[in-house]
Amino acid sequence: MVTNADRRTHCVSVRCNAAELKKINEARGAMTRGAWVRRAALGNVPAPVPELNSLAWIAMSRVAANLNQLAARFNRLAMQEAEPTVAEIDDLRTVVGDFRRALLGDFSPGSAQ
Repeated sequence: MVTNADRRTHCVSVRCNAAELKKINEARGAMTRGAWVRRAALGNVPAPVPELNSLAWIAMSRVAANLNQLAARFNRLAMQEAEPTVAEIDDLRTVVGDFRRALLGDFSPGSAQ
C-alpha cells in the first residue's frame, strides 16, 4: 500500500527537441518516459539492456535444450540408482563447455575446455 508521503502528486513537465526525445526513447527501452526521466533525475537510471542478438538466441537455445536433455537423463538414472556412463559424462562436459563459451559470446559448438 502506498502511503500519502510516497504518493506521487506533483507533475513536472519537460519539453524536448526531436534529437533529445530520440535519445531519451533509445535510452529508456521498455520503461515509460516519465519513469525513466524521474529515475535519471534522481541518479538511478538502470543499465541499458542490449538488443537481442537472434543468432545468439538460437545458439543459446540449442545449448540449453541439450543441457536440459542431459539433466533429464541424469535424473532418470538417479531414480534408477544407475551410474552415468563415461559417454554421458563427456556429453555433459561438452554441453556445459558450450554453454560457458556461449555466455562469453563464442557460439561454436563442441570444443569443451
